[in-house]
Amino acid sequence: MTMYVEEAGNTSLCGLDGSGCDEKSKKYIKKMEARGLEKQKQELERLNKMDEGAMTPDLKQWLNKRQKILKLFLAQEKEEL
Repeated sequence: MTMYVEEAGNTSLCGLDGSGCDEKSKKYIKKMEARGLEKQKQELERLNKMDEGAMTPDLKQWLNKRQKILKLFLAQEKEEL
């Protein structure tokens, strides 16, 4: 049900503080937080290019989670400016 809500609403229940996230997402948040804004932008561009390719549903789901996390980082940066 959670995945349906996230997909239909194009949103994520996972926050940058780790609330609502699975362990894999929490590790990814820590990793990308340490990299900084420029690396986050580059990673999002890379993932967006990957989005066009064929992949299994599990990989597609993980790709979408990473994209949403990176968008949260970038939105947070805009708010701080």
